Amino acid sequence: MGSQNKRKHIFVHRAVSETFLLNPNNLLEVNHKDGIKINNLVTNLEWCNREYNMMHACKIGLLNPYGEYNSQSKLSNKQADNIRDIRKTGVSYRKIAKLYNVSHPTIIDIIKNKSYRK
Repeated sequence: MGSQNKRKHIFVHRAVSETFLLNPNNLLEVNHKDGIKINNLVTNLEWCNREYNMMHACKIGLLNPYGEYNSQSKLSNKQADNIRDIRKTGVSYRKIAKLYNVSHPTIIDIIKNKSYRK
């Protein structure tokens, strides 16, 4: 098989955007304004960067950036609650971090409700 036989998959929203929307800033992502991925009307699409796309998804409720619902999460919400309880007994951040195999700044963020919000 030669390279001429390779297929390239193009998503409908991307094809619509490339055809009908100007992209003067050469942005790489296409956002669905209403969050409905099958609504590929040109009026529902906009070019954006990754940061905007993720913030928009969080804002309209498609993504939850906190706790176990975050794709990068290493702990469950129950574990975060347990960490808060352990810390109340006076155990150090570093000891808790070692117990859960995460960094001590992660433990601090959990205690301060910056991640795994209650």
